[in-house]
Amino acid sequence: MATLNAIDSLVSFGGIVIVPLLGFSILATTLILERLIFWWQITRRQKRLAQEVLRQKC
Repeated sequence: MATLNAIDSLVSFGGIVIVPLLGFSILATTLILERLIFWWQITRRQKRLAQEVLRQKC
């Protein structure tokens, strides 16, 4: 209930323009987190692959 009141007051203070801004802010944050997880996984895989290649050559 408190969250609903907070959103209602936010819209009344910022007007209708705040709704797309809030939506795009949430979308941007989600995409940033997804990309961080993606690059973290790629980096881990690359290190493992490099170690395997070096072990096979030696």
